[in-house]
Amino acid sequence: MSNRRVGREGAAKHLLCVFLLAAGFGLFARPAAAGTITVAWDLMDAANVSGYRVYVGTSPGTYSQTFDVSADNDFFIFRNAFMGVRYYFAVAARFDDSTLSPRSGEVSSVGTRTVAGSLPDGTRVPDPVLASDCGIDCFVVTEVARNLGEISSLAVANDGTVFAVEDGRRVLVLHAGASLTAFEAEPGTTLRDVALDPQFDTTGRVFLSLLRPRDRSTGDVEVLRLRYLANALGEPATIVGGMAAPLDAQAPVAVGDDGLVYVALPALNTRHPYSASVLAFDQDGRLPAGQRSPVAAPGVDQPVDMAWDATDRSLWLASQTTGSDGPLVSVSRVAGSAVTLSNVVGAGEAPAAVTVMSGAARRLLVAAGPDLIEAAPGSADSLRIPLEAYGTPVAVAAGGGARYVAVENEGPATSSRIVKVESGSSGAAR
Repeated sequence: MSNRRVGREGAAKHLLCVFLLAAGFGLFARPAAAGTITVAWDLMDAANVSGYRVYVGTSPGTYSQTFDVSADNDFFIFRNAFMGVRYYFAVAARFDDSTLSPRSGEVSSVGTRTVAGSLPDGTRVPDPVLASDCGIDCFVVTEVARNLGEISSLAVANDGTVFAVEDGRRVLVLHAGASLTAFEAEPGTTLRDVALDPQFDTTGRVFLSLLRPRDRSTGDVEVLRLRYLANALGEPATIVGGMAAPLDAQAPVAVGDDGLVYVALPALNTRHPYSASVLAFDQDGRLPAGQRSPVAAPGVDQPVDMAWDATDRSLWLASQTTGSDGPLVSVSRVAGSAVTLSNVVGAGEAPAAVTVMSGAARRLLVAAGPDLIEAAPGSADSLRIPLEAYGTPVAVAAGGGARYVAVENEGPATSSRIVKVESGSSGAAR
C-alpha cells in the first residue's frame, strides 16, 4: 500500500470544515515492522481537539477495537496484527474529551507473515512464499532438525548450540547441522526441563529437572547439574532432591545471572510448605545467603515453563491454569510477589512455553496455540508469529539473536522438529 497521506491537499485547505462534515482528513496504513501496522493522519488545528480515536477491525466498516491517542499525535502503531490478516482502520477526532467527530475514510493493511528459509541440504520447508520475498513484514523460518520425538524443553547457547529434551529420556545437542545424544536418563526417571548457566560459555554448566517415581501417582523432583564437554554432558551431580510432585507435573528450572537456580513446584497437598512456590538454591544446592527457606516467591498451581529475565532480575512463569489473573504471570524474586501480564495470552489460550529474548529490544516469547507470541514486558504491545504451517509450538528458547521453537505434529506417532525464527529485516536466509 502506498504510504502517502490520502487526500492531504484537500484536508489542508479546508481541514476543520471538511473534517467535521465528512471526516476527510488524510489517513494511511502500512506495515512498519514485523507484526505492526502504522496508521497516520493530518492533525486538526481546532483549539478544542483533545485527542484522536483509532478504530480497528478485520471487516470493512466493522471495528472491534478502539485506541485513544493524544492531540499532538498524528500516527498510531497497531502492534497486535496477526500475520496474513487484513485490518481496517478509521480515525475520529475527540473534542473537549467527550465529543467525537464522524469517522474518517477507511484504509486497510495486511499483517506480517512467515516464510521458509534455506535448509542445509538445499531443500525448503513447505511454504508458498520463499525467503527471498521476505522484507520487514515477515519472519524467516528455517528448519534446524526434523523427525524428532516429543520435545519438552529447549535451551540455546550464544553460539547457536541447541539443547533439547526428547521423549523425557535424553538430551539432544544440535549444532552446525549435526545432532547427537549428550545425556541419557536413568531407567525409571523422566527428564522434564533443561536450562543453561548464563555463564555457560565459561562454565559449561547445564541444569536438568527430572521426576523419579515414588508410586503410581507421585514422584520426587530432582535437579541435576552437569558440565558440557566434548559433545557430552558429564559430571552429573544432584543438587536438589526429595520434593514430591504428581508424576504428570512439570518442574521448570531457570538459572539466573545472580548465581541461583530456580525451581517452580506445582500445587502439592495443602500443608506442604513448598506447594505452588518458586524455590531458589545456589548452584551447589545450598540455600542462598541470608535465606532460611528455599521459597523465593509465590508460584502457580500448574507451572509449565520458567525463564530468567536479566534486565529486571525477575522470573517469567507460564502456567496452564487460566483464571482471573490470566494465564501468564511474572514472579519477582526481589519483591516476592506475582505480577499479572494477562494481555499477552488471549482468553482460553494456555501457554506451553516462555523465554526472554534479551538485547536492545528485550522481548518476551510465549508459545501459545498455533502461534509464537512476542511481547514487550510490561506493555500491551505484542505480535503473533503464526507457525501452524510447521506444527504446534511446544517449547521455545532464544540465543544468538534468534528464536528457536520446537513444533509438534500429531499423528500415529508424535513427530517434532525444531525451527529457527528470524526477522526478515535482519536479512536472515535471504
